[in-house]
Amino acid sequence: MSYIALTQRLASVDSNLVEISGLKYIGKTEGDNNLRKLKAWLPKAYLQQARDLTVGEFFQQYGSKITLQKVPLFQSSTKPQLYVEPQKPKKPTLIERIIKAIKGE
Repeated sequence: MSYIALTQRLASVDSNLVEISGLKYIGKTEGDNNLRKLKAWLPKAYLQQARDLTVGEFFQQYGSKITLQKVPLFQSSTKPQLYVEPQKPKKPTLIERIIKAIKGE
């Protein structure tokens, strides 16, 4: 695995997957269990800051180098719409085919 993104619910993350990833993105993390788990990957100085990150802010950790990355938020120009799967034309049933044959269509 080349990179992994970690935010909430770290207590349920497989530690082996985190260890083998070369690049880690760590977002806002709260909760005592999650912060205890985060101690294994982040120095103590960054733990409190992980609680205070906002939407779009991540710690990027590559080896021992840790930098704060800000992902710009985007705004959609369209409103969300429900996706409706297109209807396929249905095949006529046997009865419908017989009726068509009787009518001569």
